[in-house]
Amino acid sequence: MIELKKAGIKDAGVLVKLIHELADYEKLAEQCVITEELMKEALRSKTARGLIAWQKDVAVGYAIYYITFSTFTGLPSLYLEDLYVKPEYRSQGIGTLFFVELAKIAKKRNCQRMDFVCLTWNTPSLDYYRSLGAVVLEDWHLVRMEKEAISSLHETIL
Repeated sequence: MIELKKAGIKDAGVLVKLIHELADYEKLAEQCVITEELMKEALRSKTARGLIAWQKDVAVGYAIYYITFSTFTGLPSLYLEDLYVKPEYRSQGIGTLFFVELAKIAKKRNCQRMDFVCLTWNTPSLDYYRSLGAVVLEDWHLVRMEKEAISSLHETIL
């Protein structure tokens, strides 16, 4: 039986291990530099919140989320940063358990939407999200400024 539990600071190491597994799956391992200490601080400060799926004492998946604000609705939104289920535990309803729990959290916090991104090549996940009622926004692009660009911009102003 799978049980979802809120991730606490004591779970930081478990989350980091699973995050590195997700990075490997997404072919982004070289970008994954999170440490247990960074995860502890994120959980402690509530910058990130997490759920872990457990089968007995084995962590089989996780979700990391945080609350944002939508200027268009004037209300909070839940942003799902990661959702990962170990390959050998997929197709058992664990992803759906995560989404149901996240929907409960979003409803309790009066969130008007849940936002998340998915790699364009990950068609099984995109199809799954659509089956849950999610809409893939084709007319929006994820835009990112990394640390170097932020520093450069900051220095330009000074």
